[in-house]
Amino acid sequence: MLKLILENKNKAFLIILFLVYFITHVFTQSANRPQSVHMWAMCDRASIARNYEQFSMDFFKPRVHESKEGDGITGLEFPIVNYVAAIFYKIFGFNEIWYRLLMLFIFTAGIFCAFKLTSFYIKDLYFRIFAVLTIVLSPVMTYYSANFIPDTASLGLSLIAWYCYFKLQRTSTNWLRFAFVVVISLACLIKVTAAINLVVMLVMALLPYLWKRDSFTKNSNVLLIVVVSAIISSISTIAWYKYAAWLSENFTGGVFLMESRIPKSIEVVKDVFKRVNEVWVEFYFSKTMYMFLAVSILVVVGFIKRTHKELLLVVVGLFCGVVSFSFLMLTQFVSHDYYIITLLPVVFFLAVMFFNLIESFSFNMKKTGFMYLLLSAVIVFSIIFDRRHQEFRMNDHCWMFEWHQYKDYQRVEEYVKSINLKKEDKVVVISDDSPNIALYFLNLRGWSVGLNRDDNAPIESALNYGVKYLILQDTTQLSRPVFANVDIKKIGQFESIKFYSMMKK
Repeated sequence: MLKLILENKNKAFLIILFLVYFITHVFTQSANRPQSVHMWAMCDRASIARNYEQFSMDFFKPRVHESKEGDGITGLEFPIVNYVAAIFYKIFGFNEIWYRLLMLFIFTAGIFCAFKLTSFYIKDLYFRIFAVLTIVLSPVMTYYSANFIPDTASLGLSLIAWYCYFKLQRTSTNWLRFAFVVVISLACLIKVTAAINLVVMLVMALLPYLWKRDSFTKNSNVLLIVVVSAIISSISTIAWYKYAAWLSENFTGGVFLMESRIPKSIEVVKDVFKRVNEVWVEFYFSKTMYMFLAVSILVVVGFIKRTHKELLLVVVGLFCGVVSFSFLMLTQFVSHDYYIITLLPVVFFLAVMFFNLIESFSFNMKKTGFMYLLLSAVIVFSIIFDRRHQEFRMNDHCWMFEWHQYKDYQRVEEYVKSINLKKEDKVVVISDDSPNIALYFLNLRGWSVGLNRDDNAPIESALNYGVKYLILQDTTQLSRPVFANVDIKKIGQFESIKFYSMMKK
């Protein structure tokens, strides 16, 4: 059995990976509709894909359900994943599982390439698997691996790019060069944060020409392809985000954040750290994984002269990128756990550097077995912690987000069709502060209005536009002053969701 595993390392890794997916509920969540923590962001991205499929496959005019008077056209990160998901909807019919499986496929491809990459620096199969699991067993990563958040796709592509980069150092083919340019460019287009990886690669390729040391070898082929990639990626990314900003400015769908969030004072910085520490830190990794990472840092620092200089440069470069990005977007970390996803390569490369260093020492079988035992304990406790965390997030009454209020909305679409409301009809839905959650599940377009009764401008705008339908759960919302001169008649109800026709008197 051991011989079989050693002869089929790639297959053995994939079996272990899918087993971890199964245990930690990755496959369970693949069958779910957008739900729980950050279903706001999920529905926004899912809305883009569905509007492509239903209204227009014009790639350069992404739309969301909150269209108001317009078509819902909005700027956002490069929507290639949304577009491919829409193609699957066209071919196989609408089912969000296609979107989720697409994201999981990209992530898994990246993780598999990360495993292949470890063979360049680590001999021991167990160490190689563990290095990759440092990413996989982050509860945040598990939750978003088969999800709608684009950060996962960007991470997967970044890991593929890193494998291509190190592979190009050893063998250079036209196909490999092309693959590198495409994946790193797409990673940066989807999430600008991925540019951290490209900058580090560029520094690594240039360094042998700027600093002559035996630790770094000149490779003109790698330098050329990285420079070309940097040029292509920079031009395409800047062009897309300029265009996306123009879309948001000139149409009614400015839904997505397109700017930095730099803290304005030291008090803000302290508050962010306090709130992140209180909520998110314990969900980034298990305590045992934090212990492993702490030990890794201490060992690397203690034996820094023996560390692999190329890996050290990667880790230091990525760490500098993490610090820079964290500062630029600091206030977003309070409410967005998934902002760490594109930063996870630094954790992976730290693990690779640690195991590379460990293998440089001479260990007898007894000491190696003891290390296996400790690492196995880290994995087991991390898997248990991860599984419980996913169950916590999927619980209807998860304290992080009372998403059970939308359970009726998740099943309402067929009823909407039964009362002859068409996807082209404009409606007002009074539900929450998100632009697309309720409208997305209803699969209707129009105005999404929060429960604040003083906010009546959107409803007035909709009435002036001639909107004839109102949807809500809380009937006390009908006492808003804006409805004083409006005839409202109930036309249907699905569970807690009420449907009304409305017309100005």
